[in-house]
Amino acid sequence: MFNAEKYNRWKELQEKLLGLASHLDEEELRISYNKELSPIGWHIFHSTYIESLWIREKILNDDSLTKKIKPTACSFSSLKSNRGKLLPNKKDLVLNCKKIMEENLVLLKKIYSKKILNTLIKNNYLEDFIINHHSQHIEIILMILKSKNILQDKIAEEYKSEIEQKKPNAPNLIIKKSSIEIGASNNIFSYDNEKPKFIYNTNGFKVASNPILNSEWLYFMNEHGYQKKEFWSKEGWNWKELKNITHPAGWIIYKNNQISIAHPYGFKSPVPNEAVSGISKYEAEAFSTWSKARLLREFEWEMSYNLISLKEVVWEWSSDFFLPYDNFRPFPYKEYSIPWFDKKHYVLKGCSEFTEKDISRKSFRNFYTPWSRHIFSGSRLACDI
Repeated sequence: MFNAEKYNRWKELQEKLLGLASHLDEEELRISYNKELSPIGWHIFHSTYIESLWIREKILNDDSLTKKIKPTACSFSSLKSNRGKLLPNKKDLVLNCKKIMEENLVLLKKIYSKKILNTLIKNNYLEDFIINHHSQHIEIILMILKSKNILQDKIAEEYKSEIEQKKPNAPNLIIKKSSIEIGASNNIFSYDNEKPKFIYNTNGFKVASNPILNSEWLYFMNEHGYQKKEFWSKEGWNWKELKNITHPAGWIIYKNNQISIAHPYGFKSPVPNEAVSGISKYEAEAFSTWSKARLLREFEWEMSYNLISLKEVVWEWSSDFFLPYDNFRPFPYKEYSIPWFDKKHYVLKGCSEFTEKDISRKSFRNFYTPWSRHIFSGSRLACDI
């Protein structure tokens, strides 16, 4: 059945995607500001392709458009390093993507009016899938804008401010020995890797009521946490040394504990009690070891979400690989999750201040490599009891 609310949300996210490109010039749309990220223009093109793939090719059996744009817009058909070079010019990109997206919405209505039967439109799965997909790419574009702003350090100085450091608090909330259901419920949209539900048992643990704060991270830095090998894993230390990592991504450091922090819309002065953002799993592990604590496990995070009120403002690193749940079944295509079950990606839980509401659910599993720090990522301390 046609759902006007989902239709309007889809349209709203289309406009948001295109709006993020409108103020950028030709070069800014094509540049990769971080080698782990594709250019902003590509994300717009890719989102247009994904809409067209499912509506036109998969449901209406028309691949005339998708065949044409697939070599550039499909993530499995183009090398990340070449994506900027392959993009059309800004005018053509924005206008064509806008036109195609508008047509896709017309086709969506047509699918329902003609009562076309397809598994992908059962219970409005297609709309939810595209809404979630676009939401993720909007946040990625904001990550790219943050990476772009990090390079503008002359502007950053205007926002520098001194903050007081603070010794981290130990995990203070007790989760007792218990059993809990993990995974997505059937009455809301979820990706295949969030299913099926299962029962998780724990012997109990303690968890911090807040993510690690800016003031606490500054204390770690001033205690030479980045220079003390004993707090780091072997892989983390080698990575840190190779990349010369001394502070979170986006922090511009000045004298006397003065800091300016990059974000997608420019820079801001540091706030002591805000969650630290822009840290890798390696850094989060080192901080937790230094604090005589540990990272939360993925299922512990979900259990904590159910039993206490977690404050979610950054994606929180877990200690667990991104792996399938028992009896996992890929849907609607195996490439969404299966390639990343490679024991190179770890789960992050929660959401950031830049996450769209559509993917802010407790069962959602974000996943990145342990050295990734362009994401709006932080951490939360835990320990056994």
